[in-house]
This record gives sequence, C-alpha cells and structure tokens, in this order.
Amino acid sequence: MLFDECDNYNREQKTIWMINSTRDGGGVAEMLPNIVRELRNKEYQTRWLVLSTERTQFFGITKALHNMIHDNGLVESFTESDREVFELVAQEAATSFATHLKSGDIVLVHDPQPSAMIKFLKT
Repeated sequence: MLFDECDNYNREQKTIWMINSTRDGGGVAEMLPNIVRELRNKEYQTRWLVLSTERTQFFGITKALHNMIHDNGLVESFTESDREVFELVAQEAATSFATHLKSGDIVLVHDPQPSAMIKFLKT
C-alpha cells in the first residue's frame, strides 16, 4: 500500500500530488478526499489538482477515449486532430504544474484525461 511504501519518505520536503479530471462525480473523485485526508493525517504534504481547460472539445475527446478503453460497444474514433488537442491540453497543464513540482515529489495520475501530462513532465 502507498502508506507502507512511504515510510522513509521525507515528509517535510516532498509533496504527494494527486491529479484527476473532476472534483465531483465518478469513482476517483469520490475516493480522493479520503485518501488525501489520510495522507495528511499521517503528515504527508499532499495536494490534489483537477485538470481544467478552456478547450471545450477536450472532455468530449476524452469521453470517446474512455469509451474505447472500456470497449463499451460504442464505435468511437480518435482522429489526428483529437490527438493534437489531447496532447496540447496535456502540455499546457504539465507546463503549469511543473512550476510547483520539486525533485523527488510523487505524482499520481488517476484518470486517462490527464495521463498525457506524464510525457511532458518527464522531459
């Protein structure tokens, strides 16, 4: 479990970041408040970020991606234009987030929507 893995973690100098796509609704958004609270109770610096964008087509694109991942029987397509928007939002979010990230911080990405941020945070 995460708590056991963090026994030797420098709690004062590092932050555990939770990133997901919505503050309300869905399983992740329902679980994160309890996880964040438990980590904070154990004195881990913990932050919860919700991906946001003004690119209104982004969440429609990620809904299609979600449907394809879970093979819910809906025929979806993921076009080159969709990929460009998906990666652009991820790059913008990663650039903004990187200003807060310190070496050694732990970043947990909980949804497909912000998952492409990882590509830009690694560079």
